[in-house]
Amino acid sequence: MFRKRRNYNQEQFEMQINLMLEDDIYSCIFITGDNQLPLANFFVHVDKDEKILHIYNQYVSGEKTVMNLLSRPFIDEVKKGLKIKRGKYDVYLYMPPVNSNNILLATYGYKADGFIGRSKAKEYKKFIEMAEEHVEDNGYIFNK
Repeated sequence: MFRKRRNYNQEQFEMQINLMLEDDIYSCIFITGDNQLPLANFFVHVDKDEKILHIYNQYVSGEKTVMNLLSRPFIDEVKKGLKIKRGKYDVYLYMPPVNSNNILLATYGYKADGFIGRSKAKEYKKFIEMAEEHVEDNGYIFNK
């Protein structure tokens, strides 16, 4: 489903969200008005108990990374797209390595409005596996 265009950091954007059949993972496309990096593709898993949006984002040349979009307005728009009405959700971001052999794990705190430490116990194992598998296979495909 495409959402109506809204202003985001003075850019026009729209978002498409589809439910994946596996593990309640949503496939999201965030389309911006940025001519040089017009979109970001990512997967989201929602942990409503811990109030965490787990986002897997693989670096693709010519696309914006979620790391560059993380902010309260971005989190609010993702929540709206997923029909999450209440709560201040933090983001756990998972990315395959870009310039090293280590996967990237970052945590963005909604209340802190910035990057914070994370709890290993709250990490989403599926996205860690996807990032690690991407290292070995140079890409992850659902339902292998």
